[in-house]
Amino acid sequence: MEDSLMYDVVLDAGSSGSRIHVFVFKQSGTDLKLSLEHFKRVEPGISSFASSASAAVDSLRPLMDVALSYVPPSHHKSTAVTLKATAGLRLLPEEQQITLLNGIDAYLNSTPFSNRGVSVISGGEEALYGWMTLNYLLGRLDSDDKLPVIAIDMGGASTQIIFKTPSESAEWLPFRYAMHLKLKESGVTLYHHSYLGFGLNEARKKIWHTYKHHEILVCFSDSDANTNRTEHTFNDYPVTQNFDSCTDLVRNAMFPVGECRFPSCGVNGIPQPSIGYEEHDIYTFSYFYDLLRRIMPVDAPLSVDSIKGAAQEVCSNSRHPQNKGTLCMDLAYLYTYLRYGLKFSSTTLVHVADEINGQSLSWPLGDSLSYLWRASVTQY
Repeated sequence: MEDSLMYDVVLDAGSSGSRIHVFVFKQSGTDLKLSLEHFKRVEPGISSFASSASAAVDSLRPLMDVALSYVPPSHHKSTAVTLKATAGLRLLPEEQQITLLNGIDAYLNSTPFSNRGVSVISGGEEALYGWMTLNYLLGRLDSDDKLPVIAIDMGGASTQIIFKTPSESAEWLPFRYAMHLKLKESGVTLYHHSYLGFGLNEARKKIWHTYKHHEILVCFSDSDANTNRTEHTFNDYPVTQNFDSCTDLVRNAMFPVGECRFPSCGVNGIPQPSIGYEEHDIYTFSYFYDLLRRIMPVDAPLSVDSIKGAAQEVCSNSRHPQNKGTLCMDLAYLYTYLRYGLKFSSTTLVHVADEINGQSLSWPLGDSLSYLWRASVTQY
């Protein structure tokens, strides 16, 4: 059977900007091979136009011009378009959300494409689509001989984790901690959780608010501490940056020793099945990639202990070119999240990535695959 081309258009309405993804697939039977992706981003995000749906629509027109340019007219009618909004729109009052989405929905109906709807997606949906993207690009989404990978995504406000788990886990997990994904002829049970408040930006805030200002000086180099003295009245306190001491502060603030009331727990007593990191590869991205690539090579899997060692080296040298700002406190948080939050061993290996084979690890590809393959999701 000769391969045929399929197109799908996804608008990602994020908090800081909107992006369009025009995916081109080669279809052979039930198989879909990503052939090409056209991408464009505009700023600000549609949540900035909370009081004007027409202004929000106008901000999307340059993006839809990309779709009109790359999808052949002969495929317009058979090509679907959707807009899915994430954290930025979730923060608006419901009435404003509805007004914006209704205006955008009407606009998409006026295009030559097939409108498959507009919506605000949950953190769980975002995690699922990201997991599908990652495993699809690795060739593990529908594989009989390769296990799917564990995905850990650290954003600014929250951190998501999602992985395959035995179906028996759903028997003791609270509602909405597990889902069953049916894809083509196969199915998989997944655990997922979004740790709100454990994204990097929110963690910084909590750490700052937990300690007296002078205590946190161990997380900063001499020059940055001196800068912060003016901002936070650190006068008359000596500066002795120390990664291990900073790690202790971060651990006590973010991951206090707590009780686990379930058969197994993740961060701070949250119910979570055993991850099984000895059998499944672990992939981390977003802030993990942004920060760790500044201090060490990330083209091969890293042990948790090697992350600690690289951070200690950078943070013990006030003259190191990367030892600036909140970097050492951020690294202490990444390390403690893995070691004491998720309770990985020091020898656990993690992959750090922002793309696979040149393709970015963004959730819209997973959403597109879910639509084209008519995937179904059942919450436990």
